[in-house]
Amino acid sequence: MGRDLTATEQRHVAVAHEHMAAVVAASKDPAATPRLAALLADDFTWQTPSSDPARGTLRNRDLYLAVVGNPAFVPEPERFVDLELKILATTAQGSRVAGEAQSYSVRRDGTIYHNHYHQLWVFDDAGKISEYRIYDDSEHVASVHGESNIKVVRDFLDYLSSGNAAAAAALAAEDLSWALRTSGAGERILDKNTAFALIADARGQAALSLIAPLPDGITTQGERVVVEAEARTDGGSGDIVQAEWRQFVFTMSQCRIQTIREYIYPEASHWFLSTPADG
Repeated sequence: MGRDLTATEQRHVAVAHEHMAAVVAASKDPAATPRLAALLADDFTWQTPSSDPARGTLRNRDLYLAVVGNPAFVPEPERFVDLELKILATTAQGSRVAGEAQSYSVRRDGTIYHNHYHQLWVFDDAGKISEYRIYDDSEHVASVHGESNIKVVRDFLDYLSSGNAAAAAALAAEDLSWALRTSGAGERILDKNTAFALIADARGQAALSLIAPLPDGITTQGERVVVEAEARTDGGSGDIVQAEWRQFVFTMSQCRIQTIREYIYPEASHWFLSTPADG
């Protein structure tokens, strides 16, 4: 049979619930961040224990508040349109509160984020949160992140195909590196400005490339997205005059394209011969 919570433990449980409510409020309106900050000790630390060093890093109070309440700190696709957090159950003992919780949210790029958590709050003598650890479904996190990366890549290829080079460039990091590799021609590495200047020049010459990913031709793992595609070239008449197979390897960083390796297989090219209309 369970024991009754002490008055201090009850306050700690109440603060844990208030913490979740303050996170939701700050994610919707950065002006609510002070409400969240008031619950945290000056030496507050936050960690998502993981074998992935990027996720398992011990983070301080300032970084935590920036991640939750500063829209400029979070990449646009990863921001929430709406966020729901619900604590399902808590267990308290002394200065520690453990809880089971779940979240449901829609990110700005349309992906659904629905995760489950086990959380631990540790309180200091003043009743503020000094440590916060959150264990979640890392496979779900990776899946949602991969889905977002794929959306960025699809948009990038669609923009290139439609001639909207400016929109495509906006999805790439400023220090983008684009490597072109063809059999027998070696490798050519372009920076962002050079790459998109060449794309604009090709458009000016009416050499329109339509890049169509093959069915089931996109895979992702971590920050890499691999695309198998067919690139069709329109010589300006409206007829497709050439098609060749391409493979792209994109490396992503904060939902932006950091590097591209493009493999072109001219030996696999096939030509579309346009026949003039009779008469």
